Amino acid sequence: MKKKHRFLPLVLALCMVISGMTPISVEAKGKDKGTVIDVTDYGAEADSGKDNAEAIVKAVAAAKKASDAGENVTISFPKGRYDIYPDKIKARELYISNTVGTDQNNKMKKIGILLEDMKNVTVEGNDSLFMFHGKMTTFAAINCQNVTFQNFEVDFQTPTVVDVTVEKTEGNTATVYVPECYNYEIKGTSVNWISDKSPYTNQPYWTTTNNMVYTQRFDTKTGLTWRGNTGNNPLFQNVKSIEDMGNNRLKFTYNSGLNSELKPGLCYQMRPTVRDHAGTFFWKSKNVALKHLDISFLHGFGMVGQHSDTLTLDDVDFEAPLESGRTTAGYADFIQMSGCKGKIDISNCTFSNPHDDPINVHGTFNQVVQVINNKTFKVQYMHGETAGFPNFFVGDTVEFTKMSTLLPVENSTAKVVKVDGPDGEGGNMGEGSGNLKDIIITLDKEIPNITANQYVVENITYTPEVHIHDNVFKETPTRGILVTTRQPVLIENNTFDGMGMSSIFISNDAQNWRESGRTENVTIKNNVFTRGKDNAIFVEPTNPNGSAQAIHKNMTIEGNTFYMEDKHVLNAKSVDNLTFKNNKIYRQEPNATVNVTADGTTMKVGETKELKATTTSTQLNTRAYKFRGCYNVTIEGNTYDAGVNAGSILENNTTADNITVKNDIVQLNKDNKTDLGQVYYQSSDEKVATVTDNGVVRAVKEGTVTITPYLVAGERKFPGTPITLTVSGKSDVTMPTEIKITTDKETTDDKTVHYETNVKDSTVTWSVVDAKTGKATDKATISNTGLLTPKASGVVEVVAKTVNGLEARKLLSIQMNGLTLGNGFTIDSEQKDGWSIPAENKIEIKALKGGLWNTQTMHNLFGYKVDNAENVEATIKMEGLTQSNWDEAGLIFFKDGDHYVSIERKHGNNSPKIKLVNEPDRNSPSEVGESNVTENTVWFKLKKAGDKVTGSYSKDGANWTDVSTVTNANLGNSFKIGMLAGTGSNSSNAKFTFSELKVDNKTVNLTANVKDSLPTATANVTYKQAENKVEVSHELTGATEAVVKWAVADTQNGNYSVVAGAEGKTLTTTRAMKNKYVKAAVVPVTASGISGNIAWSNAVQVTGEGQDIDISKMKSSNALLKTAEVGGLQTPFETFNPKTYHYYTTAGIDERAITANFAAEDENAKVEVLFNGKKVEATSNLTLHSARNLIEVNVTAEDGITTNHYRFTVSRTGDNVRGLSSLSINEDTIALQDNVYTYKYALEKEGKITVKATPKSQNAKVTITVNGKVAKEGKADAKPGTNTVNILVSSETSAAPAVYTVFVKVPDSNNANLEEMTFSDNVQLNEVFDKNTVEYTGLASEPNTAITVVAEEKDAKVEVTAGGKVIGEGEGKVYTAHTLAEGENTLKVKVTSPNGKETKTYTVDLKGTGTVYLSDMNWESQTSGDAGSNPTRKDKSCGGNAIKLWNGTEEQTFKKGLGSHARSEIVYDLEGKGYETFESYAGVDREAYKDTHEADITFKVYVDGVEKATSALMKDNTAMHHFKVDIKGAKKLKLVMEPGTHNWSDHGDWADAKVLKPFETKETFTLTTRVNDEKMGTAVMDNENGVYGKNTLATLTAKANDGYEFVNWTDADGNVLSKAEVYKYVVTKNEELQANFKKSDMEGLNEVPVIHAEDKTLTVGDEFDSLADVTATDKEDGSITLTPDNVIKNEVDTTKAGVYEVVYKVTDSQGASVTKTITVTVNPKTEGLNEVPVIHAEDKTLTVGDEFDPLEDVTATDKEDGSITLTTDNVIKNEVDTTKAGVYEVVYKVTDSQGASVTKTITVTVKEKSTDKPVTPDKPVKPNKPNKPDVPKTGDMTNFGLLASMLAGSLAILAVMVMERRKKKENN
Repeated sequence: MKKKHRFLPLVLALCMVISGMTPISVEAKGKDKGTVIDVTDYGAEADSGKDNAEAIVKAVAAAKKASDAGENVTISFPKGRYDIYPDKIKARELYISNTVGTDQNNKMKKIGILLEDMKNVTVEGNDSLFMFHGKMTTFAAINCQNVTFQNFEVDFQTPTVVDVTVEKTEGNTATVYVPECYNYEIKGTSVNWISDKSPYTNQPYWTTTNNMVYTQRFDTKTGLTWRGNTGNNPLFQNVKSIEDMGNNRLKFTYNSGLNSELKPGLCYQMRPTVRDHAGTFFWKSKNVALKHLDISFLHGFGMVGQHSDTLTLDDVDFEAPLESGRTTAGYADFIQMSGCKGKIDISNCTFSNPHDDPINVHGTFNQVVQVINNKTFKVQYMHGETAGFPNFFVGDTVEFTKMSTLLPVENSTAKVVKVDGPDGEGGNMGEGSGNLKDIIITLDKEIPNITANQYVVENITYTPEVHIHDNVFKETPTRGILVTTRQPVLIENNTFDGMGMSSIFISNDAQNWRESGRTENVTIKNNVFTRGKDNAIFVEPTNPNGSAQAIHKNMTIEGNTFYMEDKHVLNAKSVDNLTFKNNKIYRQEPNATVNVTADGTTMKVGETKELKATTTSTQLNTRAYKFRGCYNVTIEGNTYDAGVNAGSILENNTTADNITVKNDIVQLNKDNKTDLGQVYYQSSDEKVATVTDNGVVRAVKEGTVTITPYLVAGERKFPGTPITLTVSGKSDVTMPTEIKITTDKETTDDKTVHYETNVKDSTVTWSVVDAKTGKATDKATISNTGLLTPKASGVVEVVAKTVNGLEARKLLSIQMNGLTLGNGFTIDSEQKDGWSIPAENKIEIKALKGGLWNTQTMHNLFGYKVDNAENVEATIKMEGLTQSNWDEAGLIFFKDGDHYVSIERKHGNNSPKIKLVNEPDRNSPSEVGESNVTENTVWFKLKKAGDKVTGSYSKDGANWTDVSTVTNANLGNSFKIGMLAGTGSNSSNAKFTFSELKVDNKTVNLTANVKDSLPTATANVTYKQAENKVEVSHELTGATEAVVKWAVADTQNGNYSVVAGAEGKTLTTTRAMKNKYVKAAVVPVTASGISGNIAWSNAVQVTGEGQDIDISKMKSSNALLKTAEVGGLQTPFETFNPKTYHYYTTAGIDERAITANFAAEDENAKVEVLFNGKKVEATSNLTLHSARNLIEVNVTAEDGITTNHYRFTVSRTGDNVRGLSSLSINEDTIALQDNVYTYKYALEKEGKITVKATPKSQNAKVTITVNGKVAKEGKADAKPGTNTVNILVSSETSAAPAVYTVFVKVPDSNNANLEEMTFSDNVQLNEVFDKNTVEYTGLASEPNTAITVVAEEKDAKVEVTAGGKVIGEGEGKVYTAHTLAEGENTLKVKVTSPNGKETKTYTVDLKGTGTVYLSDMNWESQTSGDAGSNPTRKDKSCGGNAIKLWNGTEEQTFKKGLGSHARSEIVYDLEGKGYETFESYAGVDREAYKDTHEADITFKVYVDGVEKATSALMKDNTAMHHFKVDIKGAKKLKLVMEPGTHNWSDHGDWADAKVLKPFETKETFTLTTRVNDEKMGTAVMDNENGVYGKNTLATLTAKANDGYEFVNWTDADGNVLSKAEVYKYVVTKNEELQANFKKSDMEGLNEVPVIHAEDKTLTVGDEFDSLADVTATDKEDGSITLTPDNVIKNEVDTTKAGVYEVVYKVTDSQGASVTKTITVTVNPKTEGLNEVPVIHAEDKTLTVGDEFDPLEDVTATDKEDGSITLTTDNVIKNEVDTTKAGVYEVVYKVTDSQGASVTKTITVTVKEKSTDKPVTPDKPVKPNKPNKPDVPKTGDMTNFGLLASMLAGSLAILAVMVMERRKKKENN
């Protein structure tokens, strides 16, 4: 998907609006959309950080209801990030193909979004991000139809594959980058990896250490991924120290030198190997579609389709985001379709960095393990990772297959009528089979001759049609596509780049993974394969014994383009009707270079000069094709690059007769290395000098000329380094214009041959080359006068060349006298120095390294072909003894090196023996041995009768000893009889001489005389003028091959000169050949290299124009960059080299803006630049994001064939800051505190709110939601009740975002919800408090308990009862205490809404006990040695089963306890809890029981870091150990399991683990009371000594003396605790409390001071004295002297124009304070500059009910305009409500005629009317201001901070109220 903008979500949103959807609606019906379920209506909250799992379950349930009613349903996720945690998801027992098989530890699966039993449902993501946590299946469809998942991204906050990238190496150190999504801690020389934490338990979901179990490599520099040694990770080997460098960089220092693998850019991808979940799961479903998805990571085993019908994936991109710093997108495979039917269609997808195969489509073979009767079979899952689910259903068709051959059993298809076995969910189908691996199937007909463990059965109903097209496969360590299905398969228009294994793999496997079945119609077309590290296409069924028939059928590979490294293009086994046609095969990296030299760079007019070229170019040595057991193969019309080996290997019964070659140069069963190309030249100015194709330059006139060489290789033209020549004057020397060679011989033996030319010898150089290769040869030498001396038999070319480069050539066949290999013999893998002919009919073979066993290859394997050899016997004499281990030599019958029988001497374990070796298939060799024969000479015999071969030996050639008889059906009746010698050791001195070979008692000559065995040939040529071609046909006698050369003469019977480089059956004529005559020279050659006489064809005259290469018209193959500039980096890339394609560097946080400029060397080449996957211009300004940035430059040469892919990788340190710098609601600032993320804010009534949030980092992103809905521009409606505002702050890294939550309260008179319910720390509830949850349970470890309950509405009534007795009541909040009984206790909290209409009762059942099980407590921390598969669990073993220990007699089961895996540490915080004893049983859980007793654990108990108790080393049969440890006064309890000799199977338990103490509260505290003034009153406690138990109630009574009245109770810090005279105080510490009193009349009541200050206007440069003209007065104190300390804010800067604030604060002698703010305007210093107006307005005081006119007594003047008339438009803010007491703001704004503006704010105080008693300030005067951040603590008092801070400001109002009261008394 790659976050594309899509039209569909907009249409959906529009439909929702049109339909009138409201936020509280359950569903909506949009036009033509059916029912739309908005997940936010069910509690889901995007961008909130909260767990959406339960809300999604509710939304899906509503969708199912609509689906059941026949509606089309859309489950809509409004765009945003949805976090999904596994904790609240109900686990399902499921068994899934290729995951964990029958493993009961991992049978339970968590699924984030589960659709089940639903139809016609679309999950619409609207481009949302689904962020998963822990380990889980992301989404699934079970038993569904017509289901679509679309338009969303899937990721995990902390993926279970940890990617760590090396950024820098220096000396013996390596610095690595750990992406921010991973949590880690360094412990010594280890790194612990820690997952994200549960929001419910605050514990990680998994932990692990270092490189885990499995490591894969990805080179971010090259873009290649490979497995390497997956169990070995050099990053964590030989480590001396690890240092955290900050910014998620770790520095590893090693004890010795740095491992060579550790290089910048290399990413280690590390993970466990247990596939405990599927990534997604589609089971028993039909028509499932996935569209436009980004899969950033999948945990577990990819997307599994299991027994489903028709699945479609369109635009599903599996790739980790570059900016995340991660590289892995999948824990295993990406797509695994197991036993599906219908059609699998996968298109437009990207596959990058899986940990196994991107796509695997297969069935499952079940092995027959019992034949109950011929209709009923017990079959079994054989692979350990697949079991437990049904593989057959009633009505399905099955077929039986023989395991050894993988061929179907004739007439073995049948219908299933009954199935007994597992149902996939832990239950049974039918009657069951007794276990999860077995299935019993009953068929509708008998299938005879099936035997147990020899056959498998396949469900052929579930075999799908497959179409895989238009996808990109890259950065993959394995295969790209695996597919085995008998339905049509079409793989087209895909790109495969850098596959670590075969790009396409077709198997059929009944031995290993058991993935069925055979293919019958496969088409692979129009795909592109690049940078492959193995066979491009690999067909490899696992039939160990081979098969006479092919397994796969009808495979067409057509129109593909292969850019190959040195690997097979096609390696196919067991295919019938295989066509490979019209494909293009190129070298991946030609590495073509051309350099020319000349004898000087100056010439004279008329002179000629020869340029000498040297070239380099890649030669692929691996043959393009390998066919094994393939029949009816067609190779047609394929084109081959220069340097490709267009040869083939034929094995396993595939012969040349099985291959049809049409219009193709492929050679069968031999090499055919295409020519590396020919050098051509081009002159820059032919008026100065011309140049021939072979490099002869002729000077024409004076001047300077550049000659450019080109290597023309196939369709490609590679430019070389040009040479510049200067032409001057005229030459006096006459150069030859032609050269011809004359001689009287075309053949010779050991006699010399003399050659002459028509030019002077002094100007001619002579050489001799091999006629076949064109390279120097040792077959002959030639002198500088043309005298050739023969040295060895073979065909050579004699070359004469003039000083100015003219050349002539002649052929010579050398036929040395002597012996050669006998007729009919061949040598496989010949190494000439390893054999010789010592005498007639004797062959000596050295034991060179290499054998035949299994996959080895032997050199010099001699063979003599026999046909129709149903029965045959052969004997041979051998002289020589084996000398070293693994030496072998003897007689062999063989089809090839993998199918043979031999009788031989064989040396092993320092013991020579006679052995009969049988290898029917390379995977299953065997041998039978006899005692050694010490004689130097021995005779061997092999006798074949049908498929049976008997091996014998003799010491005298007459008396024979049989060794054994073996069966080898694969040998067939057409094979070779031969001799072998080799060794498996690195060196051996053994030599063996063979003679007296007899076949069926007839002597076969091992040697022949050269003269007696010369081969012969005839030849005839045909000229095709229209095609400019001459073709030769020839016949050979006694030869195995022919050297075909072409020669040209001026006349039909003239002097024919061989054309350099022209060879093979076709000659392309050139313009230079026009009107000349052409002949073919055919030289027959035997297998031993003896060449016959040259056979000359007829001569033909070239009458056509010829087909020259016009070098000027050929398109260039130059795909190199000339310029690659990346600017703006402090650490630049290494110096650019056009032939270096990959670059890597790093960048810091502040490096964001870079520049890039790229240009090709060839202006006709196409340059495409991608930056982080998006196309940009070749010259661009780019912005780096966090982590990995990738610039890809793709250069396509003018020829359209040659490409180069450059990569420039920048690893940038990301800005990881996720906090807010400011936050406000309705312009009211929320005072942010460090590490506090929850705040409260109060509104008086419902209405609009505006949230403004500014991140600390400009690189961070802020998203605001209100009540789960995205608030555009931060604006939303606040409704009665609690409104949740979430501010999600995401850094630019992959770190988890920070989430700020503000609870905005709007009064709701119907609201009876609690907001908070907390207990003192002796109580632990089992449930997390939620206002909608009304029933709770828990444990209390002490009787005295403090309880705090807070209602959402501050004026709701709250009542707390215990046993029906009221223990606390109040308005809005109750803080009380109660003494619990030992045993059961019930507390109830009743909340009555403010209007009295609604009530809600919360019930808490607490068990009082001094014995507490550790599993009922929250641990502080825990680790498990196998957290991924066997985590620490409560009341379960780490494997998830009941806790069972061996008590010495039997297994004992425990309901309570802790299970974990060694090495394990579990820590509990016991500080202040009073526990006295820890008690537990410990031992190895019986789930780990094995006969080998591998588990071994030592259990230890630590108290405050000191080891207090330990067990012996315990095994699974050791009786459980009992611990009883004194923990009085302990702060920390740590339980440790240490592994023994290893840590596999170390499943340990702390069974019945508990802490104990008496159920009592021992701790006491002392209270003291005092009064603010003893004259005013008294304060007493109900306990005279002031000693109270912890968490008990103290009753405090305050009594005012006459003339005084009580005000409040305060603590030692002055915090107001209560205003009640009788105050029940919860005692939690030693405390001094004060009762405060005051005079009961108005006199003596202190009033606040008054500050006199006005706004000021200055000009830039003026001086400003903040105290000038500022005074303060106080009614009691009089005039108050001001100092600079009274100026608490002064921003005035008179050097800069602007408007500034100055704030004053004055406090009188009795502590009453007041502040005032003035505005200071500084105007620019310019003559005639307009001055801003001045507003004259003062603060006002009113009484409730007064009228208020905001313009009364308010005027404005302006220096330029004079008096300004004011209107209501000048009042820009007026909050005054004269019906309610309060302090309000009025803001005025005035603008003069020249546009200068000024504002002024005044305060309007509205007082209450007179009452009978003074009003205490018990409510905030300004309710729109936010509460302080609420940081909940158990036992905290309510938040009186705002009341205290505003007390002084309220005293004036209080004074008025007291005055009114006095007046009333007087009047009465």
